[in-house]
Amino acid sequence: MAFALKVPAVGNGQDEMILIRWLKAEGDRVSSGETVVEVELDKGIVGLESSSGGVLLKPVAGEGDILKVGQVIAYIGEPGEALPAGTDHGRSLETGTTGLAGHQKTVARKVSQSLREKPVIHVNASIDMGAGISFMREYQDKNPGSELRYDDLFMFVLGRLLKTFPHFTSYMRGEEIVQYADVNVGFALSIEDQLFIPVIRNADQKEIGAISREVESMVNKAFDHTLSPSDVSESCIILSNLGMYAIDSFDAIIYPEHSAALAIGSIAPTPVVEEDRVVIRSMAKATLTVDHRLINGKEGAQFLSRLKKRMEKGKFSD
Repeated sequence: MAFALKVPAVGNGQDEMILIRWLKAEGDRVSSGETVVEVELDKGIVGLESSSGGVLLKPVAGEGDILKVGQVIAYIGEPGEALPAGTDHGRSLETGTTGLAGHQKTVARKVSQSLREKPVIHVNASIDMGAGISFMREYQDKNPGSELRYDDLFMFVLGRLLKTFPHFTSYMRGEEIVQYADVNVGFALSIEDQLFIPVIRNADQKEIGAISREVESMVNKAFDHTLSPSDVSESCIILSNLGMYAIDSFDAIIYPEHSAALAIGSIAPTPVVEEDRVVIRSMAKATLTVDHRLINGKEGAQFLSRLKKRMEKGKFSD
């Protein structure tokens, strides 16, 4: 009997995904561990691998179909092997629709879900980035060929800070609090009209150089559509940085299975009053969005204040 290729569980409670593209056609040879299909998750497009080798005998799901965890999407075996009865090509659960592409529909569904379920509050702070800019320059001088991004620095600091705020590594599921075991930081990445949220795992245990290399690797994977499900699952907070654009600040939406999101605006020379005199500092506005069911205003303000202090004092690590 042919091997049934099923949709695997991918974490974070996601039980549906959209089939984007088959990488193998009917009759193609498939190796065990080879990526055969791309699917759209909440946090981007990833590849699914076959755990068995052979020939792709029959795909039973098509591009645009909505898939459920455990659903059979293809049969793999050797030519002539028997297939179960009723293996006609599947059909999408959403028929006759036009407009949003599959990945856009996923994002639209999830942000709508978040806005319905999460009562949020926002806290804001202006951060003097002078110490961070100096740190990045010094690091790159000491490590020729390296290139730190502001995302790298914020994720480095967030990893350390999150260890002391357990509500920020938790989320609400109904009336229960779910606690993540690890400090994993996701970052929003936009490529053309596609949104990805790759994850830096155990960010609290990694030096900034390791984080920077992982970010670069994740960006390359996203461009190549080779992110795996583990690359985009189990983050506990999302960093969204639009500092490359001429915007002061914005509010990030908290994704499902999260309780907070941090938004960073552009860095701009700004007049600041210090000891009765006006000086020019490189300032960036940060906006923290939190789920008010789990995190109250005081705790949100404490978290953002601690982040601001670490960034301004240059105390990026423990």
